[in-house]
Amino acid sequence: MFYYRQQMQKIKTILFSAIALLFMTIGACSRSTNDGMEVISGDLYFKLIEFDGFYGTPDSLINKFEYYIDSMASLENLNEDVEQFLKAHQLLKSNDLINLPNFSLKVDSVTNIQVYLDETEFESIKNFDRSQLIRDNNKVRIVLEGEYISDQIVRCSKILNVTKVEGKTYWRK
Repeated sequence: MFYYRQQMQKIKTILFSAIALLFMTIGACSRSTNDGMEVISGDLYFKLIEFDGFYGTPDSLINKFEYYIDSMASLENLNEDVEQFLKAHQLLKSNDLINLPNFSLKVDSVTNIQVYLDETEFESIKNFDRSQLIRDNNKVRIVLEGEYISDQIVRCSKILNVTKVEGKTYWRK
């Protein structure tokens, strides 16, 4: 009987330690802050053609584009791609992201997010050259603090770290 209790005590200790380790690991992975901000890390991902806002676009062209989008929104029976585009555009406008600089971040093997940030924070990222990174077999690792606006859109409040490391730079046309 004594041996049985001793074994049960060992099992309880191991189980308790495993559960505690699991909770610490989960907490370290998400690293949420009290104000809804999260620490997010990933690799700079290059998209050659993508509509992701109006940053750097002249006002005259923005006005024409907005008129065209408003006209499309009033139509009926839009296809799914157009509806998704209109929803994304509205989300960017309603969160005051549409005119901000942005970049794509590959956060894991299947997920890319679009990160919007102010021009000051963008300075540390904007000058990386995709072709040069590929030639040198380098990639750019970015750690930032931000808030998810949707599953794939993040408002960055601060770039915490930008590091060029060895590895494959991902991109698409």
